[in-house]
Amino acid sequence: MNKTEIAYPRIIFSLLVYFLFPLSADFLNSMVDSPTITATLITSAIAFVLILFNWDVLQRHIRRFGEDLKEGLLFFVIGLLAAGVLMLFNHFFLHAPIWELENDILLHYTFFLPLILLVYSVCSALSFSLAFKILMDRIHLPVRESFNILISGVLFGLLCTLSMTPGTPELFLRLFLFEFLFAALASYLYNQTHSIIPMVLAHSLVLLICGILTVL
Repeated sequence: MNKTEIAYPRIIFSLLVYFLFPLSADFLNSMVDSPTITATLITSAIAFVLILFNWDVLQRHIRRFGEDLKEGLLFFVIGLLAAGVLMLFNHFFLHAPIWELENDILLHYTFFLPLILLVYSVCSALSFSLAFKILMDRIHLPVRESFNILISGVLFGLLCTLSMTPGTPELFLRLFLFEFLFAALASYLYNQTHSIIPMVLAHSLVLLICGILTVL
């Protein structure tokens, strides 16, 4: 992991926001009665707070991406293909209980459909990668890259799974495997480019495509 030394109070606050906000999903859904609106509100709130308190980190990663645009775009394409395969794997085989946008709700808010899809996709992807970088910022593992990817994937994937509170051991394992694979992908792309932007772009586009397919 590329060292940036984010202050510990900011790390703790940012991670509490990322991992605790989803725990409010049931309460929020009881008021709006729509998992789609709930997911969009929570992800956008998380992204807003993380960006607000870590704007310098995001700027640094945007700059790194721009400094070697050719390599960044290459790994964006790799990430896009890998993330797409993971989403297909989950849809047809794994069936992990991830947040998914509902067709009837999206069609009900037809006028706001593009905005909902864009906000959900970008905010989910951005907060995921930013939280991953914040978590791993001061964890420096003296191991080979492959083990680094494995360990960071397990750690972040486990915390993401716990924050979603799956109801049964089977759902827990399914969700953990999905989150682990996505976190490992984020770790791999970051280790290759030293920027979270390729993963953010790939993840955002895959979520946006999935959202569009939901309403077709």
